[in-house]
Formats: sequence, structure tokens, C-alpha cells
Amino acid sequence: MELVRQRQGRADCVIACIANALSLTYEQSEELLGIKCEDLPKGGHDLHHTIHRLLRRGWAAVPLLVFEDKDDAHLWPTEADIKAQLPGRKAIIGYRDAEAGDHSLYWDGEILHDCSTPAPSRPPNLAELKLNNALVLFPVPVVD
Repeated sequence: MELVRQRQGRADCVIACIANALSLTYEQSEELLGIKCEDLPKGGHDLHHTIHRLLRRGWAAVPLLVFEDKDDAHLWPTEADIKAQLPGRKAIIGYRDAEAGDHSLYWDGEILHDCSTPAPSRPPNLAELKLNNALVLFPVPVVD
């Protein structure tokens, strides 16, 4: 399947990442998330606001957050802990991009994908990335 890309000039990385993770079109991802690209705030859509909508679609989303500078940091996973849990699992990765600000990438279980338009000249490398969070996705039964 060809990578679903962001709309150029938009802060819609979450829409594109969810589309890729769930094998949806961009428009199906918008519908699932209940948002339209043109209605997104300047900072985009918060990745964690997708959790309940994903569950209704048959995907449990486990949020893993990095708080290495907090007093209770020992209670939270480290960036290395999160990266160690990713192989073989689908996830949406959140990090702070020097140019774009908060940005999300799609992890297919093996390879990190940047859905930006235009496509980046160099693919992202998980080992080099400073993660803020990850939303790990697991298929679950849909309950009506």
C-alpha cells in the first residue's frame, strides 16, 4: 500500500498516520477521527484525543509518555523503554521537530514513516529520534 501523505502546509500528521496504521484512506481517517483537515487548529490534532475513537474502530491504543525531567520520572517509561517495546507493533510516534514543532510519525512495526508532504529527503531513524510519546496500537474486538 502506498503511504498516505499529509496535505501540504497543514498540521494533519495525526490524520495521515492513523490512515497508514489502519490501512485507511485520508478521508476515512478524517471520518474516524471526527475532524476535517481544513478545521484543524494551527497546532494540529492531539494524538491522545484519538484513543476512544480508535477503540470504537477495533484498535486499543496504549499511550506511553516520556517524563524524564519530572520528580517521579522513575514511575514512567524512559525513551529507551518505549523504543524497546516498538518492534513488531504498530504505533504512532510523537516527537518535537525543530522546524514543524510537535509532529507524529507512523511506525509499522519495523520502519518509521514520515507522512509529510513533500516527502523528507532522508527517512526518519528511530534510533536518532528523541521521543515525547508513542501510541501503540493493538487490534481488539469491536463492541457495539
